[in-house]
Amino acid sequence: MYMKSQPAAPLRVELRWDDRERFHVKSPSGATMVLDGERQVALSPMESLLSALAGCLATDVARILRKMRLPFTALSVSASGEQNPKIPKYFTRISLRFSVQGKVPLDRLERAVQLSKKAYCSVFHTLRNDIEINHTVEVEAPRHAGFPSP
Repeated sequence: MYMKSQPAAPLRVELRWDDRERFHVKSPSGATMVLDGERQVALSPMESLLSALAGCLATDVARILRKMRLPFTALSVSASGEQNPKIPKYFTRISLRFSVQGKVPLDRLERAVQLSKKAYCSVFHTLRNDIEINHTVEVEAPRHAGFPSP
């Protein structure tokens, strides 16, 4: 039997101007953050957008790897974005590097990232369709306690 999905409730946040270009953000759940257009005490709105993209993809990748029953002990994403040189300074290219530690074959990690980009990550699908978004993946050796990281 075919069931129609119900529309999701709108997401809401409230921003309150603090000083200069700073805003306190609050969601109905009570979660808070600060946005700083001057990038002095908090993420800028563009850094926040880049973080949202990386976080959305990372959440999906973790979920997908767990569903694949692939044991991992760490997952990190590093993101960088190139912006249009003139106003509006929208992203023209975004690069992401996904890194996991654990018994995860590189092709399975790549598949998890591709699935997130193709089917699941709402932030990815919200961004302009002319932004070039590239990614790389790597599986790291586990780090041992007591030894400095390279």
